[in-house]
Amino acid sequence: MEIIINRLKYTYEKNNKVRIIISKENDLAYSYKWDNFIDKFIGDEKEILIQWAEQNDIKNGKYISYAFINNEKKEQYFSTPIIDYFLFRHQWFSIAQGLLLQGFIVDFNPKALSFSCYQKIESINNEWDKYKRFDFYVNVRFNEVILNVGSQNKLISKTQKSIAEFDGIDNIKLINAQNKVKSSKDIQNGFVIANYEIMKKIGLSNKGEPINYRERYKELIDFYNKHLKEYDFDGLKFVSTSFESRPSNKVSFDRNKMVFKNGDTDINPITGMRNYGVYKEVPNASDVKFIFIYENNDDANSLYKYLKNGYKGFPGLERYVGIPLTLANSEKDDKSKRLQYKSKETLLDDFRAFEKNELPEKEHTNLFALVIGDFDKDNPDKIYYELKLSLLEKNIPSQFINYRHIRNSSIFNYHLPNISIGIHAKLGGIPWRIKSDEKNELIIGFNQKRGVDNKKYIAGSVFFDNQGYLKRTFSFPEKGQNELITELKNAVQAYIDEKGDVERIVIHYYKTLSGREKERIDKLLRENFKISVPFAVVEINDTKSRLELGFDPKYNFGMPVSGSFVRLSKREYLLFNNNRFKEVAPVGVKDVLPLKVKIHFADESGFSHKELIEQVYEFSRLIWKGLKQRSQPATCFYAKEIAKFRANIETEIPQNKITQETPWII
Repeated sequence: MEIIINRLKYTYEKNNKVRIIISKENDLAYSYKWDNFIDKFIGDEKEILIQWAEQNDIKNGKYISYAFINNEKKEQYFSTPIIDYFLFRHQWFSIAQGLLLQGFIVDFNPKALSFSCYQKIESINNEWDKYKRFDFYVNVRFNEVILNVGSQNKLISKTQKSIAEFDGIDNIKLINAQNKVKSSKDIQNGFVIANYEIMKKIGLSNKGEPINYRERYKELIDFYNKHLKEYDFDGLKFVSTSFESRPSNKVSFDRNKMVFKNGDTDINPITGMRNYGVYKEVPNASDVKFIFIYENNDDANSLYKYLKNGYKGFPGLERYVGIPLTLANSEKDDKSKRLQYKSKETLLDDFRAFEKNELPEKEHTNLFALVIGDFDKDNPDKIYYELKLSLLEKNIPSQFINYRHIRNSSIFNYHLPNISIGIHAKLGGIPWRIKSDEKNELIIGFNQKRGVDNKKYIAGSVFFDNQGYLKRTFSFPEKGQNELITELKNAVQAYIDEKGDVERIVIHYYKTLSGREKERIDKLLRENFKISVPFAVVEINDTKSRLELGFDPKYNFGMPVSGSFVRLSKREYLLFNNNRFKEVAPVGVKDVLPLKVKIHFADESGFSHKELIEQVYEFSRLIWKGLKQRSQPATCFYAKEIAKFRANIETEIPQNKITQETPWII
């Protein structure tokens, strides 16, 4: 099977007439610290540059700007022939400059990309226009360009504005008179590109549009044919007739099968749960007692009724996951143990009083909290974090439910199975597992998240096999990098204590693990445990997968079938984790982005790349946040959510059975 990837080939002929121009102002395409810039030159050119710097009072540490030009030097600029070090940047510049000349707005310095350009789509109102942003990554090593749509919905002001209008908002991007994107650190006035904070300020939505593979393919091919294919970009020419086609592979069929009650299997969790039920029931499910925390009586009554008796196609909590809906009894009166809070603003204070009266013990067992309110699962607020933390400190798992979903009776039946699966998993049950044979190896996922204080936190999740049983979680500030080795040591020791000698270790990591870090792991295993254990690192960075795409030509350039993967380079792969399990996808399957994985240290340790990719795929099917498959594996998904939680609270996450052995964070 072939998959079309969004890469284009080009040829590049160095033009000896091209010159570098520099300016003491930040008015050219690229900024560079002067002492680093001058180190690239030798001989007479370097001496002339030093004289120019002295004349313009350019000191070490100061930034100058530079670009490329074909004609002779202009006033206020100094020019020098191009040198090899800058050839890669010249290739980026040539395409970007060519698009600038075609009338596009160009950002020469976007984060983690080579450049971006903006194309006007429509007028939104009297002040703002809607633009589409195309992103480019130029790989000069292979003469290859990755092209994708970065955003369908970027708003740019119709008139020039001052950043003073947006006081308190940082990192604003503006467009100068030459259609070049600049930072608010460089210019104070220009056409403003609305970021998230500006969108909130002007009262417009910043919701991204879901990806549609077929539409995306048409957009990209159309852009290539109109704006890239026939142009000569100062010696750089595209030679691809279309996007590149590459052979793909698939994970083994058993990785798509999940085991449910009594060993029955299905490839789809929706039908598997409906037809068979959960793989492993909650221990002592009949002892579980529920606490309702709510503001509106009708919301609580409706949720209780739906979970107790079922609703539309949902059969009820007990029939669906085997957990009776039994209310906790109050110790003060004959009523159930429940909290009706006055408003969201008073919720935490109301809970403190409730906690004092109804939850006096240090830890409570067999309780579960159902919290109803104005909570956004994608953007939790401080009240969510504080309340969930308080419940965790009492050893009480919880499920937060948005009241709007309950009131939308036409679709709430679709939410109820997801809520039930979350409750089941948080109480220690296993909704389903992968059919493939159990692999006894230590698997650890690391991920990171930046908090409101701009500090990064790293978190991890530990598994002893591929069956979905969480064994340990942890989190720590990024500056505590020694904690990585400490947590690895703790995980290895725990594995040895429970299962005996560890045979292999797999680390799912959010960035490239350096050679120095590899040496530290080797040293840990050798010196602390007197063992030599093969290990591999699979780099899984969800932000990096935003640029890479693949299309199925046999499916009208739609989303490739779940479990397909294509090799991008020697150690990089694109893995498609989605809900298209069959060649012809059922109605309602949504397109989702693929996952980019990079494999390190595997070849020398005896791991095959395919088995590591299949393991990532297996773990992506073990996230019990709902019935839909996730792109990330549970190892990294849990780790990221835990890091996010830690970044938004002021204390350590409590260490108890709930936080260590259940997916409490989903």
